[in-house]
Amino acid sequence: MSLGDEDLLWVSKLLDGADVKRRRVPPSSVSLTGKVASTKNTRSQHAESLLEADFLRLLESDHRVERFASQAVCIPWVLPSGRRSHYTPDVIVKYTDAELAKNPWRRHTVFEVKPAGVIQAQWKELKPKWIAARRWCRSFGLAFRVVTEARIRGPELANITFLKRFRLEDLTDDPQSMAATLEHMRSLLAGMRQGTPRRLLERWAKDPDERSRMLPWVWHLIGTGQIRTNLNEPLTMASSIWIEHGRTR
Repeated sequence: MSLGDEDLLWVSKLLDGADVKRRRVPPSSVSLTGKVASTKNTRSQHAESLLEADFLRLLESDHRVERFASQAVCIPWVLPSGRRSHYTPDVIVKYTDAELAKNPWRRHTVFEVKPAGVIQAQWKELKPKWIAARRWCRSFGLAFRVVTEARIRGPELANITFLKRFRLEDLTDDPQSMAATLEHMRSLLAGMRQGTPRRLLERWAKDPDERSRMLPWVWHLIGTGQIRTNLNEPLTMASSIWIEHGRTR
C-alpha cells in the first residue's frame, strides 16, 4: 500500500490483507473527471464521469454506508482470447455494522457505474469481465453490482442536492445557540405518532412567520440524518419523517 493511501486499510482488511493501491484517474478529453468531497473518508474520492460523481454523492449521504473508495480494487481476469488482464471497478463500499445486523443478506459491495446506453452497445465486451468480477467478489464474501443512471438519477439524488443548501454554516454564524432548539424540535417529533415537516412545524409554533423561519432547520436536520425520511420519494411538506430508534444525534 502506497504512502498517503492509509484510508485504503479497510479495503485491504475486506480482501483478507491483500495489498491494494488506488488507480490514478487521469484527465479525460471525452468525459468530465474530478473529485467528490467526503466526510466518510480521509480524502476526496475520484470520479471518472458526472454519473460516477453523482453516485459517490449518494454514498456520502447514505447512513447505511460507513466507508467507500473509488478505483481501489484491481480484479484479475482472463479475456476470451486467453490473455490475462486486470479490471478496476469504480467503487467499493463498506456498510455499517448496524446495517449488516438489520439486513443479514447485505454484503459489502463492489460497484461499476455505467450508462445504460454504453452497456447495451458494449455488452459482448463487458459481460465476461463482469462475470469474472462477480466470481472474484464472491471469493471474498463481497457482492458485485452494476448501476446505471436509472438507479442514480432519481428522487434521492434530487433530494440530497436540495438538502445540501441547508448546511449549518449557511444557516447561522453561531451554531451553538441553535443546539438546544434543534434538540427540542427532535424531541417534539419523537413524541408524534406520525410526523411530517408540516405537522412538526404546526406543533412547534402557531405563528406562520416562526414556522417559515424554522423550516430551513427542518431540512437541515433531515439533510444531516438527525431526522429520517424516505429519500427515495420526492421530499415535500407532507413527507413522513421520524427519529430513528436509539439515535440521539
